[in-house]
Amino acid sequence: VQWSAYMIFVVLIGGIGTLEGPIIGTIVFFVLQQTLAAKTNSSNPLAGMAKMFSDPKMKEMIKTQQKAVMGPMIDKQYGALFQQLNMTPEEGAQLKTLLLNKMLAGADAGMSMLDDSLDAAKRAELTKQMKTATDEYDAQIKQFLGDAYPSYQNYEKTVPDRMEVS
Repeated sequence: VQWSAYMIFVVLIGGIGTLEGPIIGTIVFFVLQQTLAAKTNSSNPLAGMAKMFSDPKMKEMIKTQQKAVMGPMIDKQYGALFQQLNMTPEEGAQLKTLLLNKMLAGADAGMSMLDDSLDAAKRAELTKQMKTATDEYDAQIKQFLGDAYPSYQNYEKTVPDRMEVS
């Protein structure tokens, strides 16, 4: 379970759905692990990290970092869709914001899951919150795109293919 939590942390910190995310997340993870190892008596460095992530300033810093990494990735992954749908730059920017917010929707709850004092019920509730937030952004995307939403859905199914490294 601890290694699974490490991997979730690495992806959340580095950026969900990005190629660079795991690399950035791993670097941040090991720096934080070394820093926090000296400051905590717990054998689980994630406990110290979870406590640190309860700080609103830290959460905002992480979101800012994720946005900086994920913004260009969205441009790369969805740029062809923006063109396919003949979007104006403003429309593309609005859809990009919705996509970014959808990707970041689970970050807060995911960071909260690093707290090893959470019971199964609380973890299930956090998972439900992440799903609800993602579904809300999907609804906003559907409303924004209107009749073009099926094109978005079909395009989204091929995003993993465009993320493969050859």
